[in-house]
Amino acid sequence: MYRESIYEFIKGEATLLLPKQGGLFDYMWDLLPEIGLEEVVMDLDLLKRKALDKLTIGDLTVQLVRGEDISQRVMDSLGLGRNTYGLTGDDLYDEWRLTQPENPLEVKNTYDWVDKRAIYGRPALCVVNRSGELGKIRSGSIIALNRKYVNTSKLALEDSLKDMSFLYRVYSGDTEKVVEAGNASAAVDIVYSGSTLESTGLKIAACIRTSDLSLIGSK
Repeated sequence: MYRESIYEFIKGEATLLLPKQGGLFDYMWDLLPEIGLEEVVMDLDLLKRKALDKLTIGDLTVQLVRGEDISQRVMDSLGLGRNTYGLTGDDLYDEWRLTQPENPLEVKNTYDWVDKRAIYGRPALCVVNRSGELGKIRSGSIIALNRKYVNTSKLALEDSLKDMSFLYRVYSGDTEKVVEAGNASAAVDIVYSGSTLESTGLKIAACIRTSDLSLIGSK
């Protein structure tokens, strides 16, 4: 698969923000050598363990931050006149845009996420419940949402299940466990290999969207 060099999009002295946690970090680690950042991989572990605050390679400074904060951090830096870019999940970027419709950012390039171990070949935001049927969710039901995707989840549910209202409960993760415990009728969260669904006895009722990695910067 062809991967464009990141230097086709990053020009001059710049800062690049990378995600520091979870599957986003793991997949990015494998991607970096393919997009011209072999030197970053050599010291990425030091950055992750905070042995280094930042890494400088020529004109490029690399920092690790939380993936869900990258869009905001890029915008803040641009506001201070700093040439800054971020590599993050396009689902996280789109969620952020729902809260910041007037913003100075755009996607410079998208790198496809390809993993045969994932049910949809990449991370997928899904509605899950015991039946695996969207139609079994009743108006007034309690829906567990992942904090990272609250707005995306609400919009998708309200579009798919029109004229229905729900009681939303927001969690930082493990939303499937909330349904398993009987504290919610359904959950909206990222599904990858499906191992958590198998352990909790839940099924996918609908796939809202999948995710790739996007390089974001100033318009």
